[in-house]
Order: sequence, then structure tokens, then C-alpha cells
Amino acid sequence: ALEEQDRFDLRWIREPFLSSSHVWSHRIVHGHVVVPEPEFHANRIAIDTGASRTGRLTALVVSDAAPRLLHVRR
Repeated sequence: ALEEQDRFDLRWIREPFLSSSHVWSHRIVHGHVVVPEPEFHANRIAIDTGASRTGRLTALVVSDAAPRLLHVRR
């Protein structure tokens, strides 16, 4: 449960989270790990495209329709 998670881990955890294939009750959308393109996995979506370094900001629109990405470049 979210309230049982360590505050440090909520911000800084990398492994074993990134390599996990466990499918939780919800797909996790996260940043804090820069990827060249958004990554859609069965259990998580990585959307941090490194705007401070690359000038490319990525957002994920989540609704009842299929997820879609928005990109803005400097």
C-alpha cells in the first residue's frame, strides 16, 4: 500500500523496480529515469525524456480512451 512505502524509495528507487516484470493492480507512470523515448511496459510507463538536458518535455494523457503522449521541444 502507498502509505506503507518508504518516502525515500518513492522518489529514488531504481532496482528492483525497473527490471521487475510483476504486474501490480495499476500500471505505474513514472519519471526520474531519463529515457530517449517513452517506454510502455506491462507494469509501468516511463515518460521522463530529460527536458532539462534534451529540451524535450513529455506528458501522458490518461483517460477512458487509449493513452496518448504530448511532446514539447525547446
